[in-house]
Amino acid sequence: MTIPHVTSRSLLVAVLALTAPRAVFAAEPSKPSGPGAAAQPAKAADPAAAAKAAPMTARIEAPLFSPLFARMPIARIDDQVVPLSELQEALASTHGERSAGAATAPDFKAVLQRIIDSRLLIMEAREMGLDELPELREQLTVFKEVTLRETLQQQVTKDVKPDALEVERIYKESVRRWKVRSLLFKKEEDAAAVKTALAGGKTFPELAKQLIAEKKAEGSSEPEILSPDQALPAVVAALQPLQKGQVTAPLKLQNGSAVLYVEDLVYPDDPAKRAEAEAASIDRQGGQLLIAFRKELDRKYVKIDEALLRKIDFDAPKPGFAVLVKDKRPIARIAGEAPITVGDLANAVGEKFFHGVEKPQQEKRVDKLKRPRLDGLIYKRVFTKEARVRKLDQSEEYLRAVADQENSLVFGTFVQRVLVPDVSLKDEDLRAYYDGHRDEFTAAPLYRLDQLAFPDMKGAQRAAERLARGTDFKWLKANAEGQLTPGQRALDFEGQLLSAKGLPEDLAGALASAQVGDYRMHQGPRGQGYVVLVVSRTDPQVQPYEEAKKDIQKKLFGQALNRAVTDWAAKLRAAHEIETFITRIGN
Repeated sequence: MTIPHVTSRSLLVAVLALTAPRAVFAAEPSKPSGPGAAAQPAKAADPAAAAKAAPMTARIEAPLFSPLFARMPIARIDDQVVPLSELQEALASTHGERSAGAATAPDFKAVLQRIIDSRLLIMEAREMGLDELPELREQLTVFKEVTLRETLQQQVTKDVKPDALEVERIYKESVRRWKVRSLLFKKEEDAAAVKTALAGGKTFPELAKQLIAEKKAEGSSEPEILSPDQALPAVVAALQPLQKGQVTAPLKLQNGSAVLYVEDLVYPDDPAKRAEAEAASIDRQGGQLLIAFRKELDRKYVKIDEALLRKIDFDAPKPGFAVLVKDKRPIARIAGEAPITVGDLANAVGEKFFHGVEKPQQEKRVDKLKRPRLDGLIYKRVFTKEARVRKLDQSEEYLRAVADQENSLVFGTFVQRVLVPDVSLKDEDLRAYYDGHRDEFTAAPLYRLDQLAFPDMKGAQRAAERLARGTDFKWLKANAEGQLTPGQRALDFEGQLLSAKGLPEDLAGALASAQVGDYRMHQGPRGQGYVVLVVSRTDPQVQPYEEAKKDIQKKLFGQALNRAVTDWAAKLRAAHEIETFITRIGN
């Protein structure tokens, strides 16, 4: 984990009380607390004895996320030290960010206790010998090899910088918006005539005004900004290749044919999208660098027996796949390493086919995998070898990652083998939870809606007034002026079955009391005004117990398992000497 340098905006400090002059810092051992702690009678203090026994302490204020203090001990369990870096990582994981004010005193104390509890359970698991189980060692071996290769890749690509021109291209593609004017035609031939009219010298605003006046088209008087996530896929696809001043071909939509004119291209400022573009540029360049690096390693270490590779046919009935799996002939030699044999390659190819190779052989699908699978085997060998040549397996970062993974595996094994078998749930417990939390198992209402959409709330208000006077909704939708076209709407409810949970919160609240045939007004994004009609409604449904039982069981099992971890850790605390040195976190 890379800890960023502390800045003036991140001055959260950890205050540690440390003893001197010993190298391993110590403080008063943690006293047992709670119902099991025995009350000790008060004794008269002996000033001389106290002065002799009390250790000297030093008080240090350290920037919480400064790498300079990452190794500072904040707790001790017997002879094991808990460094500040573990608390740094745990707090970062808990809060999702390292920022001033992200951790409070109660936060850090609870997090530190979980760290100590985990350490205690890991120590107990090692005492039981769980860390020596073959399946655990196998998982750790795989992790070591993968992590070692990844560490090498990171070293090779660490100096890659984003290409400014590439970043700008990717960024513009991702944030591009279209400032458009649009027309909706009932007749396809009227829509098709737009390009001809524009070629004759008319501007799109002039032509739009004329066509609207002639009742051949509908459209708004002002242009609007469209983004890819706000427009229909067909509209986005039509707009993608267009530049300023160009017009789409007629687009067949539900209510007619639309033509959109690109008045301008807009590129809003979006730091997150720019960061994504920079990351994409780095990834692409890093990938190219790794391809070149791999070729260099192949020249340095690898010699493939091309004749043998061509001769082997994994689809052929003879000598047969089972024979080739045992074939010890070297097919690729790696300098200073054991060769890759025909058997190794056969096993790698066979892993692709979970149900055996017989049918794939008949379909001639097995032999075609031999070269890509050999390439994968060589990659693993040469990257692992080069990483060891560079002594990356001795680096602090790699060793810390391996130690963390081993602890994680040991902890997980302890939980599965020691705690899980003792966790049991009764059906009456599940039923009691279901009865006490009915709201969790009640589905939101479902609606099928229709809508009238306008550029602003004034248009929606006028439409609502006409509906209140008895105008038919369908007639109004077909005839009301000033409505937004489908491509202009920020929201589209037509024809969809929607859950109340998926609707804008204020609209869902307004619809809660609405019945079929009722309508509600709603202000959408960009100030657009909507009149929303309830076409159909399905009232909230309670999930039956038998359907909810599995989810309840999973939730209660997790809670019970967490209690088991806490109970075990509490017992282990009494058997170990535990000290904490950190006293508070604050600004």
